[in-house]
Amino acid sequence: MTSSSNLLPIYRLLPGLTATAALSYAASEYWVLVPFLHRDIPKEAPGIWWNQALWPGTAGVLAIGWTSVGAGILSMRHTAGEAQSLYKWGAIFAAAHFIFAPFVAQVIKRTVYGPPENSKNEVRTWLKIHTLRTIVADLPAAICFLRAFLATL
Repeated sequence: MTSSSNLLPIYRLLPGLTATAALSYAASEYWVLVPFLHRDIPKEAPGIWWNQALWPGTAGVLAIGWTSVGAGILSMRHTAGEAQSLYKWGAIFAAAHFIFAPFVAQVIKRTVYGPPENSKNEVRTWLKIHTLRTIVADLPAAICFLRAFLATL
């Protein structure tokens, strides 16, 4: 057994780790955004926050998400059977996260540039889209990748 063979299980865990990181990030979005819905928070606050947090947050999401996709594809190419299928589906689900980008972008745009009176409703809309995306893309990706890794052991 070569030293690279010894690293394969760790290498194949990478998509599961990054997909789990994506789920953790998704959970943190609730802790950050739900307080903006409180009546004592000024209606301008969500737009100000998005204007400051959008680019750093986007960079993190892109790095985590595309690492999941890429590592899932690489792991798929070096496995067979159930693991290969699970890595493939994990990569598809991880990529599906980005299908929601145009919808999310419009909500953020309206929150930042629209009338402040609508900002809290836009946060509610964003949370609905975010919840759907987490359930139909992020969670299935993490499950597939972690099951794929276990199938390689």
